[in-house]
Amino acid sequence: MDAGTKRNVRARVAIVAIGAAMALLVASHVATATVVHGPVISEDAADPKVILDGNRFFAFTTNSLRRGNVPVWESTDLTAWSYVGDALPSVGAWAVRGATWSTTVTHRGFMKWVLFYTAIDRASGDHCIGRATASSASGPYRDDNAAPVVCQLDHGGSIDPDVYIDGAGALWLVWKSDDIAIDGWDQIWSAQLDATASHFVSPPGVLITVDPNEDGSQVEAPQLVGAGGQLWLFYSAGDWDTSDYAVHVVRCLGPAGPCPKDNPTPPWLDTSAGVAGPGSISLVSDGAGAWFAAFHGWVGAVGYENGGSRGMFIEPVTFGPGTPTLRPDLSRHGQAGVVPDL
Repeated sequence: MDAGTKRNVRARVAIVAIGAAMALLVASHVATATVVHGPVISEDAADPKVILDGNRFFAFTTNSLRRGNVPVWESTDLTAWSYVGDALPSVGAWAVRGATWSTTVTHRGFMKWVLFYTAIDRASGDHCIGRATASSASGPYRDDNAAPVVCQLDHGGSIDPDVYIDGAGALWLVWKSDDIAIDGWDQIWSAQLDATASHFVSPPGVLITVDPNEDGSQVEAPQLVGAGGQLWLFYSAGDWDTSDYAVHVVRCLGPAGPCPKDNPTPPWLDTSAGVAGPGSISLVSDGAGAWFAAFHGWVGAVGYENGGSRGMFIEPVTFGPGTPTLRPDLSRHGQAGVVPDL
């Protein structure tokens, strides 16, 4: 019970009634805040982006020595996953091989799939965002561009792309400017894309800026999600290579913002859920309309130098009138279904 509620209570019977009600709410919260399950992929599968294509889910993850530039995994139920291959066997001519991560994939018409990815720009040495296309969801994708499509050199570079499709069918690219690389303040941006996801048709604008008191050292890995009649911005904050990494969420008034952070709020998902350093969340809706969150967390140990890996975890999510709720008490099995040809 908060202080304002206490001040408004006028009678002992009201206090008893409200106290009983709050006890029920706390019990309900405890029931739905159960520690998350173990990883569905135990080996390194960082920065997962999960999509649904017909009767299959695909998860695109950050590069690894074992799996290639953009490892892609396949599942029919979000629980059992098998490795498919490298979705991006060759990076664009502008990019350095071996440093690709934080991909996102969207479906355009005529069987065309578009993948945005982060890589090191040969010309500047900064991290920038490239674009590749394929005729199938799992690839192989090809980047024929001579230069990255987003590269804010005055902000230290651009990373962590994600694509949001609004209610009118318009595409929006969301990403992070890498200001921390030049001792600046990280920002998360958005801009509207054309129908082919090739070019911006609106100027980029800032959605949020890092708040050191709430976010720690940085904000990154954004995803805009429209659900429950609201538009939510999920993002990760803190140092990715520690157990303090965590997921936060704020409401946005639109895909161009603003996304006000009026009051400090605790992380939406952190180590208290039973997994060290959870982050880089990807929300996906299955064929039956249920929502699931894929995210990575440390498995075995925290830090690669200690023998750890960032495995992939998946848990159900519900969107009510308030903040989205992680629901490990619900089934992790998703139902694949046909997605529309956008």
